[in-house]
Amino acid sequence: ERERERERERERSTMAEKMGKETLNDDDHVVFADDDATSKENPFGLDDVATPGTKEDWARTPMPEDFHRKKAVRCPPKFSDLDREAQGLFSTMDIMTGFRFEFNRMSGPLTVGHSMCMGDLMGEPDHYSFTLQYATPSIVGMGRATSEGEMLALLRKTVTPWLGGGVMTRIGPESNAYEMNSADVDLKGDDCHANVKLQLQNGKPIGIVSYTQAVTPALALGVEGQYVFQDNLSSVSFLGKYSKKEVTLVGSVAKPPLSSALAGSIVAMRKVLEGGDRLWMYGTRLEFAPDRKAPGAYTTKWALAWDYKMPTSSVKGHVNESGQIFSSFEERINPFMSINLGAMVDFMKSKYKFGFGLNFSIQELSEEQQRALMAEQARLEGRSADAEEVGTVNSSPGMDQL
Repeated sequence: ERERERERERERSTMAEKMGKETLNDDDHVVFADDDATSKENPFGLDDVATPGTKEDWARTPMPEDFHRKKAVRCPPKFSDLDREAQGLFSTMDIMTGFRFEFNRMSGPLTVGHSMCMGDLMGEPDHYSFTLQYATPSIVGMGRATSEGEMLALLRKTVTPWLGGGVMTRIGPESNAYEMNSADVDLKGDDCHANVKLQLQNGKPIGIVSYTQAVTPALALGVEGQYVFQDNLSSVSFLGKYSKKEVTLVGSVAKPPLSSALAGSIVAMRKVLEGGDRLWMYGTRLEFAPDRKAPGAYTTKWALAWDYKMPTSSVKGHVNESGQIFSSFEERINPFMSINLGAMVDFMKSKYKFGFGLNFSIQELSEEQQRALMAEQARLEGRSADAEEVGTVNSSPGMDQL
């Protein structure tokens, strides 16, 4: 993506140089300076187009075929990531009850993390997990092990801007023993994204092929097919995403194996940026699926979610059709520490759960990064950052500086 962005900037700079004092705006239309009403060269290098001499002539100059499309349409994410923003808004995984403590230490591309949970929201028993992550622009690797016996290993490699892949292995805990291994390959184009995956789940091979196409700058469509070789079962899913300015619409339809009925969901979201540093996002989701108890009938689920992000804190909530309310509040005390308060209320069953979380993140920064970090913290707290005071910060922050 960064390589494509740099290529676009180089093309725009070349066009601007050919056009003299004229520049290109964000919509790739020609914009003339007020003090120059003529142009001496053909900015697009078209031999069959006569060089006009006025702004009106430039407005009537034909553009090369699909010129605007190539500039505006970008490579969409793969099928599984196309609705990730909507999944994150409606997810309750980070809304915990009980107690959670996390400690992460970052040193360059390497991150070491420790986590301890007691009374988690998902009903999991108390456990400790150790995480090791290595991330660079071309390689991402992660390993995780828990006290319950669950293990996860992941490695992804970006070979070229259009080719990448990864492997993953996962072993379930002793209470729910399973094993899953997978390998996939990513193929990217200017306006499309394909993924081929082979997965072994408890020894059963599963083939998954997906394709995503950017139809317009605002619309992307995707399809995914799965086939279980051992059981001779197949399924297909369709997904579409429309994003224009503040509004995002996501729709999905799937045909499960051994069923002629369809299941799917519709999500409507809106994002509003307030004051340049506050993001207000909210949305609603409607799901429908075949009713197993009544053949031919459907069941529906409804949910409303919101997420309000501020410079040093965020508030997230979720309400569903069962009368359950999930909510969390996160406050960043300083660049190294944050606290999290969570709650779950079930009015139908009269259940009330609350939780508290504490997170420490220590990062080894250079002196220049330290100055920038402390200056940003001073700005967020409404204080003026004194350059001499910022310069006295130790280049290796520790627990004594919190």
